[in-house]
Amino acid sequence: MKKTIQILVVEDSLTQAAMLEHILTRDGYRVEVARGGQEALERLIASPAHLVISDITMSEIDGFELCRRIRSNEKTRPIPVILLTSSTDPKDIIQGLTAGASHFITKPYQNEYLLERVRTILAHKTLREEEPSRIAMEFIINELQRVNEELMEAQHRMAAQAEELRHLSLTDELTGLPNRRAFITLGDHELRVAQRSGEWVFLLYMDVDQFKQINDTLSHAVGDQALKDVASVLRNAFRASDIVARIGGDEFVVMVIGEEEDFPQEAGQRLADAVKVFTDRNPRPYHLSLSIGSASVPPSETTTLDSLLEQADHSMYEQKHNPQ
Repeated sequence: MKKTIQILVVEDSLTQAAMLEHILTRDGYRVEVARGGQEALERLIASPAHLVISDITMSEIDGFELCRRIRSNEKTRPIPVILLTSSTDPKDIIQGLTAGASHFITKPYQNEYLLERVRTILAHKTLREEEPSRIAMEFIINELQRVNEELMEAQHRMAAQAEELRHLSLTDELTGLPNRRAFITLGDHELRVAQRSGEWVFLLYMDVDQFKQINDTLSHAVGDQALKDVASVLRNAFRASDIVARIGGDEFVVMVIGEEEDFPQEAGQRLADAVKVFTDRNPRPYHLSLSIGSASVPPSETTTLDSLLEQADHSMYEQKHNPQ
């Protein structure tokens, strides 16, 4: 059956023409080769082929124009045309479909894929009328899918970048604790919630004793280590639900909700014990200690976060300069 099927290959590259002729002949087809569009038209008018396989880029008449002329001639109009192209530009695909191409194959291609397309087109003589619209639809669907996948990937990247920026904007880079901006946002929210639900609110305000001396005598790198040590102590000493933050320099705060009235005294002892355990396990060239102030709001009262910070800061200053 294949021996009776004639395929015209239109290709001005000797190498490409020979390769196509070899592939198709080996699969049982009769193959003729035209070196250009004008020669192809003359051959088709003299003896119409069952199928034309043409390159798009040719010197005299390109593949698009060849398609148009095949379709404009009553004798050659029914012949299906496969265009070979190195381009993936949608404009080229649409131009080819408009010119009357039955199918596109992008170079480089797998030999078996080419043969499968040839078999399919030859098996359906009405494919010339149906294929353009089907391929156009397939192309549009594939392009939409590709664009959608690229858009989703870009959205995921943007979301990840936004989350990273948000995290960086709310996190102290050195200690990993929430920074002042994060504390103001979280603390203000927790304060209002606690006041609505009638719970005690406590704010502990602390700084590192002799921190300037640590920086000046041991280096800023050692000072940074001291700040990270304090962050580690605070994380271990308080609950995950408590807000622990570094709000600037060597100053740290902890907001605690729902404890009893005597919590500040208990928290002070808890912190002293936590510092001792840490320093016993992690010898340092400095003595780590904290000055701690506190402020609280009873369930029956309301206040602002700024007021709490001011009271706790003042309490810490008093404790630092008037130790008992």
